[in-house]
Amino acid sequence: MSKTFFAMTAVGKDRPGIVAAVTRVLFELGCNIEDSSHTILGGEFAIILLLTAPDGVTRDRLETSLREAGSPLGLTVNLCAISETELTRTKDNRHTLPFLISVYGSDHPGIVYRITRHLAEKDVNITDMNTKVIRKNETTTYVMMLEIEIPSEVNPSHLTLELEAIGKDLGVQVGVRPMEVAEL
Repeated sequence: MSKTFFAMTAVGKDRPGIVAAVTRVLFELGCNIEDSSHTILGGEFAIILLLTAPDGVTRDRLETSLREAGSPLGLTVNLCAISETELTRTKDNRHTLPFLISVYGSDHPGIVYRITRHLAEKDVNITDMNTKVIRKNETTTYVMMLEIEIPSEVNPSHLTLELEAIGKDLGVQVGVRPMEVAEL
């Protein structure tokens, strides 16, 4: 039995029932969610799914069904076919170490750019990133959390010192620590 692989995104105003509406369609069509991420940014809900669909479930059928379910909820749905190799995240052949980076400080433009530019220059891969501005009274604090993969040729201690120096220049605190990965 062959399967077709898809990446799906949907965005719209946050409200209860969005995930249930999307997953109902997938369940009824016999699709399987392989990987997913859902979040609320401001008042907007965003979801991205990687999924498999059984034989007979075409892109058009799946997209039509998802749009019909999402329309009453104000969702904009996009669907694209992907290859099986795109479905499973493939790493290159180099050895990497998982780390977490936390950034805290006064909110201002350039924080994300300066940190991520440095990571890119060191060939460090960002596997997950979240940012948030926390407002309390008249104070705003910027928070950024990154999951990264440091290539073995990059010294984590040196990278930490470099990021801390960039943080000092930006007026934010940068923390870097190894991420514990559970083996399943």
